[in-house]
Amino acid sequence: MTNEKALQARLIQAQRLESLRTLAGGIAHQFNNINAIIKGYLDAIMYSADISPTTRLYGGEALKGVQRLVDITERLQGLTVGLKVGEESCRLSELARSVLPLFEKRFEERGVSVVLELRDTPLVRIHCSRVVYILTCLIGNSLDSLLDRPAHTLTIRTGIGPKSAYLEVIDAGCGIPREDIPRLFTPFFTTKGEWAASNSPQARVKGVGLGLSICRSTVSESGGRIEVESEPGVGSAFRVWFPTLE
Repeated sequence: MTNEKALQARLIQAQRLESLRTLAGGIAHQFNNINAIIKGYLDAIMYSADISPTTRLYGGEALKGVQRLVDITERLQGLTVGLKVGEESCRLSELARSVLPLFEKRFEERGVSVVLELRDTPLVRIHCSRVVYILTCLIGNSLDSLLDRPAHTLTIRTGIGPKSAYLEVIDAGCGIPREDIPRLFTPFFTTKGEWAASNSPQARVKGVGLGLSICRSTVSESGGRIEVESEPGVGSAFRVWFPTLE
Protein backbone atom coordinates (compact mmCIF):
# COMPACT_ATOMS: atom_id res chain seq x y z
CA MET A 1 0.00 0.00 0.00
CA THR A 2 2.87 2.35 0.80
CA ASN A 3 4.46 1.80 -2.62
CA GLU A 4 1.10 2.24 -4.32
CA LYS A 5 0.49 5.56 -2.56
CA ALA A 6 3.98 6.78 -3.44
CA LEU A 7 3.44 5.86 -7.08
CA GLN A 8 0.08 7.61 -7.10
CA ALA A 9 1.64 10.76 -5.58
CA ARG A 10 4.34 10.80 -8.27
CA LEU A 11 1.72 10.33 -10.97
CA ILE A 12 -0.29 13.30 -9.66
CA GLN A 13 2.88 15.39 -9.53
CA ALA A 14 3.74 14.43 -13.11
CA GLN A 15 0.24 15.40 -14.26
CA ARG A 16 0.53 18.76 -12.55
CA LEU A 17 3.91 19.39 -14.16
CA GLU A 18 2.51 18.48 -17.56
CA SER A 19 -0.41 20.88 -17.07
CA LEU A 20 2.01 23.60 -16.02
CA ARG A 21 4.12 22.95 -19.14
CA THR A 22 1.08 23.23 -21.39
CA LEU A 23 0.01 26.49 -19.76
CA ALA A 24 3.53 27.92 -19.81
CA GLY A 25 4.03 26.94 -23.44
CA GLY A 26 0.80 28.67 -24.48
CA ILE A 27 1.64 31.83 -22.56
CA ALA A 28 5.19 31.91 -23.92
CA HIS A 29 3.93 31.53 -27.50
CA GLN A 30 1.50 34.44 -27.11
CA PHE A 31 4.16 36.57 -25.40
CA ASN A 32 6.61 35.92 -28.23
CA ASN A 33 4.12 37.14 -30.82
CA ILE A 34 3.31 40.30 -28.86
CA ASN A 35 6.96 41.01 -28.04
CA ALA A 36 7.96 40.72 -31.70
CA ILE A 37 5.31 43.25 -32.77
CA ILE A 38 6.17 45.77 -30.05
CA LYS A 39 9.91 45.45 -30.57
CA GLY A 40 9.52 45.80 -34.34
CA TYR A 41 7.67 49.11 -34.07
CA LEU A 42 9.99 50.43 -31.36
CA ASP A 43 13.05 49.60 -33.48
CA ALA A 44 11.49 51.45 -36.39
CA ILE A 45 10.96 54.50 -34.20
CA MET A 46 14.44 54.39 -32.72
CA TYR A 47 16.11 54.17 -36.13
CA SER A 48 14.22 57.23 -37.39
CA ALA A 49 16.45 60.25 -37.82
CA ASP A 50 13.77 62.85 -37.09
CA ILE A 51 12.74 61.90 -33.54
CA SER A 52 13.46 64.14 -30.58
CA PRO A 53 15.97 63.25 -27.85
CA THR A 54 13.09 62.87 -25.40
CA THR A 55 11.29 60.40 -27.67
CA ARG A 56 14.52 58.48 -28.16
CA LEU A 57 14.95 58.29 -24.38
CA TYR A 58 11.40 57.03 -23.89
CA GLY A 59 11.86 54.52 -26.70
CA GLY A 60 15.02 53.17 -25.09
CA GLU A 61 13.20 52.63 -21.79
CA ALA A 62 10.35 50.90 -23.63
CA LEU A 63 12.84 48.55 -25.30
CA LYS A 64 14.24 47.67 -21.89
CA GLY A 65 10.73 46.73 -20.83
CA VAL A 66 10.32 44.53 -23.90
CA GLN A 67 13.62 42.82 -23.15
CA ARG A 68 12.37 42.03 -19.66
CA LEU A 69 9.28 40.43 -21.20
CA VAL A 70 11.58 38.40 -23.45
CA ASP A 71 13.51 37.19 -20.40
CA ILE A 72 10.27 36.13 -18.70
CA THR A 73 9.18 34.30 -21.84
CA GLU A 74 12.46 32.42 -22.05
CA ARG A 75 12.08 31.27 -18.45
CA LEU A 76 8.51 30.17 -19.12
CA GLN A 77 9.78 28.15 -22.06
CA GLY A 78 12.25 26.50 -19.69
CA LEU A 79 9.23 24.90 -18.03
CA THR A 80 8.09 23.33 -21.28
CA VAL A 81 11.24 21.37 -22.14
CA GLY A 82 11.03 17.68 -21.34
CA LEU A 83 13.85 15.25 -20.72
CA LYS A 84 15.23 13.35 -23.69
CA VAL A 85 16.24 9.72 -23.57
CA GLY A 86 20.01 9.33 -23.44
CA GLU A 87 20.57 12.84 -22.06
CA GLU A 88 20.15 12.26 -18.37
CA SER A 89 23.51 11.71 -16.72
CA CYS A 90 25.73 14.26 -15.00
CA ARG A 91 28.50 14.38 -12.40
CA LEU A 92 27.75 17.22 -9.96
CA SER A 93 31.29 17.74 -8.67
CA GLU A 94 32.71 18.19 -12.18
CA LEU A 95 29.87 20.42 -13.35
CA ALA A 96 30.14 22.74 -10.35
CA ARG A 97 33.78 23.49 -11.23
CA SER A 98 32.91 24.18 -14.87
CA VAL A 99 30.20 26.71 -14.00
CA LEU A 100 32.30 28.92 -11.69
CA PRO A 101 34.16 30.82 -14.47
CA LEU A 102 30.79 32.22 -15.60
CA PHE A 103 30.57 34.14 -12.32
CA GLU A 104 34.23 35.07 -11.94
CA LYS A 105 33.70 38.72 -12.90
CA ARG A 106 30.68 39.14 -10.62
CA PHE A 107 32.55 37.52 -7.73
CA GLU A 108 35.40 39.97 -8.21
CA GLU A 109 33.19 43.06 -8.61
CA ARG A 110 31.24 42.30 -5.43
CA GLY A 111 34.21 41.09 -3.40
CA VAL A 112 32.69 37.65 -2.84
CA SER A 113 34.84 34.95 -1.29
CA VAL A 114 33.95 31.52 -2.69
CA VAL A 115 34.57 28.33 -0.71
CA LEU A 116 34.53 25.06 -2.66
CA GLU A 117 33.81 21.79 -0.86
CA LEU A 118 33.40 19.55 -3.88
CA ARG A 119 33.43 15.88 -3.00
CA ASP A 120 33.63 13.52 -5.97
CA THR A 121 30.12 12.33 -6.78
CA PRO A 122 28.72 9.49 -8.90
CA LEU A 123 26.61 10.12 -11.99
CA VAL A 124 23.13 11.45 -11.29
CA ARG A 125 19.99 11.04 -13.34
CA ILE A 126 19.57 14.46 -14.99
CA HIS A 127 20.88 16.26 -18.06
CA CYS A 128 23.91 18.53 -17.51
CA SER A 129 22.25 21.61 -19.03
CA ARG A 130 19.51 21.42 -16.43
CA VAL A 131 21.97 21.26 -13.56
CA VAL A 132 23.78 24.27 -15.03
CA TYR A 133 20.51 26.21 -14.99
CA ILE A 134 19.78 25.19 -11.39
CA LEU A 135 23.29 26.07 -10.23
CA THR A 136 23.40 29.44 -11.99
CA CYS A 137 19.98 30.30 -10.57
CA LEU A 138 21.03 29.46 -7.00
CA ILE A 139 24.37 31.28 -7.28
CA GLY A 140 22.68 34.32 -8.82
CA ASN A 141 20.15 34.46 -5.99
CA SER A 142 22.91 34.12 -3.41
CA LEU A 143 24.88 36.98 -4.97
CA ASP A 144 21.80 39.20 -4.79
CA SER A 145 21.25 38.27 -1.13
CA LEU A 146 24.82 39.37 -0.28
CA LEU A 147 24.21 43.01 -1.22
CA ASP A 148 25.22 45.31 1.65
CA ARG A 149 25.99 42.36 3.91
CA PRO A 150 29.04 42.50 6.22
CA ALA A 151 30.34 39.09 5.10
CA HIS A 152 30.49 38.28 1.39
CA THR A 153 30.98 34.53 1.53
CA LEU A 154 29.50 31.83 -0.67
CA THR A 155 30.01 28.09 -0.28
CA ILE A 156 29.37 25.52 -3.00
CA ARG A 157 29.33 21.93 -1.83
CA THR A 158 28.68 18.49 -3.29
CA GLY A 159 28.16 15.25 -1.42
CA ILE A 160 26.71 11.76 -1.42
CA GLY A 161 23.70 10.19 0.27
CA PRO A 162 21.88 6.85 0.02
CA LYS A 163 21.43 6.21 -3.72
CA SER A 164 21.71 9.96 -4.27
CA ALA A 165 24.08 12.91 -4.57
CA TYR A 166 23.53 16.53 -3.68
CA LEU A 167 24.56 20.01 -4.72
CA GLU A 168 24.44 22.76 -2.10
CA VAL A 169 24.79 26.55 -2.28
CA ILE A 170 25.22 28.37 1.04
CA ASP A 171 25.48 32.12 1.54
CA ALA A 172 25.83 34.62 4.37
CA GLY A 173 23.16 36.82 2.83
CA CYS A 174 20.05 38.58 4.06
CA GLY A 175 18.12 35.33 4.59
CA ILE A 176 14.47 34.53 3.92
CA PRO A 177 11.59 35.28 6.32
CA ARG A 178 9.99 32.11 7.64
CA GLU A 179 6.58 33.05 6.23
CA ASP A 180 8.03 33.37 2.70
CA ILE A 181 9.70 29.94 2.54
CA PRO A 182 6.49 28.02 1.62
CA ARG A 183 6.01 30.40 -1.34
CA LEU A 184 9.58 30.36 -2.67
CA PHE A 185 8.80 27.93 -5.48
CA THR A 186 5.48 29.51 -6.50
CA PRO A 187 5.66 30.93 -10.05
CA PHE A 188 6.07 34.74 -10.08
CA PHE A 189 6.71 35.01 -6.34
CA THR A 190 9.69 37.27 -5.67
CA THR A 191 10.94 39.72 -3.05
CA LYS A 192 13.27 41.55 -5.42
CA GLY A 193 12.93 44.79 -7.36
CA GLU A 194 9.56 46.50 -7.05
CA TRP A 195 8.32 43.75 -4.71
CA ALA A 196 11.09 44.32 -2.17
CA ALA A 197 10.77 46.56 0.87
CA SER A 198 11.65 50.14 -0.04
CA ASN A 199 14.66 50.22 2.29
CA SER A 200 15.92 46.77 1.29
CA PRO A 201 19.03 46.26 -0.90
CA GLN A 202 16.93 43.71 -2.82
CA ALA A 203 15.02 46.65 -4.31
CA ARG A 204 18.10 47.35 -6.46
CA VAL A 205 18.01 43.98 -8.23
CA LYS A 206 15.48 42.52 -10.63
CA GLY A 207 13.50 39.33 -10.26
CA VAL A 208 10.46 37.82 -11.93
CA GLY A 209 9.91 34.89 -9.58
CA LEU A 210 10.35 32.06 -12.09
CA GLY A 211 13.88 30.79 -11.44
CA LEU A 212 13.18 28.69 -8.34
CA SER A 213 9.86 27.50 -9.75
CA ILE A 214 11.63 26.11 -12.83
CA CYS A 215 14.35 24.61 -10.62
CA ARG A 216 11.84 22.70 -8.53
CA SER A 217 9.88 21.35 -11.50
CA THR A 218 13.16 20.28 -13.13
CA VAL A 219 14.41 18.55 -9.99
CA SER A 220 11.05 16.86 -9.40
CA GLU A 221 11.10 15.44 -12.92
CA SER A 222 14.42 13.75 -12.20
CA GLY A 223 13.06 12.20 -9.01
CA GLY A 224 14.98 14.60 -6.76
CA ARG A 225 14.06 17.29 -4.26
CA ILE A 226 15.18 20.71 -2.99
CA GLU A 227 15.69 21.50 0.70
CA VAL A 228 15.88 25.06 2.05
CA GLU A 229 17.25 26.34 5.35
CA SER A 230 17.30 30.06 6.00
CA GLU A 231 17.38 32.60 8.79
CA PRO A 232 16.88 36.35 8.27
CA GLY A 233 20.10 38.24 8.85
CA VAL A 234 22.19 35.06 8.87
CA GLY A 235 21.96 33.46 5.43
CA SER A 236 20.45 30.64 3.39
CA ALA A 237 21.31 27.13 2.22
CA PHE A 238 19.73 25.39 -0.76
CA ARG A 239 20.49 21.68 -1.07
CA VAL A 240 19.41 19.87 -4.23
CA TRP A 241 19.23 16.04 -4.20
CA PHE A 242 19.39 13.90 -7.35
CA PRO A 243 19.06 10.10 -7.66
CA THR A 244 22.25 8.42 -8.79
CA LEU A 245 22.43 5.99 -11.69
CA GLU A 246 22.24 2.43 -10.45
